[in-house]
Amino acid sequence: MRKFWYLVSYALKKRVKTKSFVIANIFISLAIIFVINLATIISAFGGDFSDVETVYVFNETTNESAFDYFTASHDEANSNTKFVLKVNYDSSAESIQGYLEEVSSYIVMFDGENGFEANIVGDDISLTNQIMYSSYLTYTKQMIFLETASPEVVSELQNFYTAPKINYVQASELTNNDKTLRTILGVASMFITLPIFIMLIMLMQFVGTDIIEEKSTRSIEIIISNVSPVQHFGSKILSSILFLLIQGAVMVVASLIGMGILLLTNQSITSLTSTGMSGSEAITSLVGGINISEADISGFISQIPFMIIMTVLFIIAGFLMYLIVTAVAAAMATNMEDYQQFFSPIMLLMLAGFYISIFGVMFDGATFIKICGYIPLISPLIAPNLIITGEYSIIEAIISLLILIGFDGLVIYFGIPIYRTSILSFSNEKFFQRIKKIIKASKDSK
Repeated sequence: MRKFWYLVSYALKKRVKTKSFVIANIFISLAIIFVINLATIISAFGGDFSDVETVYVFNETTNESAFDYFTASHDEANSNTKFVLKVNYDSSAESIQGYLEEVSSYIVMFDGENGFEANIVGDDISLTNQIMYSSYLTYTKQMIFLETASPEVVSELQNFYTAPKINYVQASELTNNDKTLRTILGVASMFITLPIFIMLIMLMQFVGTDIIEEKSTRSIEIIISNVSPVQHFGSKILSSILFLLIQGAVMVVASLIGMGILLLTNQSITSLTSTGMSGSEAITSLVGGINISEADISGFISQIPFMIIMTVLFIIAGFLMYLIVTAVAAAMATNMEDYQQFFSPIMLLMLAGFYISIFGVMFDGATFIKICGYIPLISPLIAPNLIITGEYSIIEAIISLLILIGFDGLVIYFGIPIYRTSILSFSNEKFFQRIKKIIKASKDSK
């Protein structure tokens, strides 16, 4: 056992105590903190989106309510633009210069030859503001017209622009609120699938390159003369899992630091955490105008422990499966070219699972997506998404997990004999011919 733990610690130190690992994790940690606090960082360098821009609006029309119509749909409390009513517009160059020294742009509404018109004066007016001004001015023109139009014309126009009455009849057990929540969760689950996918690739490269390096330098002969192939196999798997835990811990710590900085610098979030709100009330406040009831959010919060447990179990079982497959493939190869021939199809399969998981939310309730969640080779990437979005019931999630665990058992049962037989094989035969001989030899050795 001392030799086994020496192999585990040696493989782990070989990866962790390198400059590349330290530098990479420094950059990863800084990137995580940067992304979480991106808005705060932009604000610190003069990009404070909370600054309110004042825009003068000169009402030179004969309608005293024009400014009220213009600002009727403007929510000043939640906008970075403030409109101020002005009268007695002076079009002289000196006055225009004075206006532009006070504000970056202003609007002049007046009665033109063809009715209501407006001039927007300013430099570098953003496209967003142009669209907003156009919308407000269009509404102002319509309201001024309706003031002078006959009741018959007003009635006809109101009937023309009124949307038809639409009755939504819910045929399933899901409410519209629940569907909205599931859509949001589907988008959020993408941020879980991506780290799983990245960590899988890292671990497979970790195991594969380590074994290939030992075989290419023939140091594997010395190692196997001191420990059994099974012990060597177990040390690779365990050291990879420990490396995953270390890497994951670094990312979690960086995320917590980033969230801590965000909470300290973002007053709106701080106010939510200091009001004594329940979890569902805080989430309801954060999602704002999205139509999600507090009951739906409370129901989701109650399912979080199950989601976390099942996601962790899928990650453990899935990572174990891929690590065993990778170790066996690397043992059968004699160089990196051979290993890549085997690794490439596995990589394509993982990419398929990744994209199915990512885009699965677009096909709500699709049978194909749910079936893919039962396929062991891709279920670690798909099933957590289906669990989080509620596409899998508890029974379905457990069945998928049991299938994956059963497949792990088969991979271990057939993989260890192949590993034992091939770890000291340095044959120069073609890769797939070598695989056939190794598999046949492993059956005879049982």
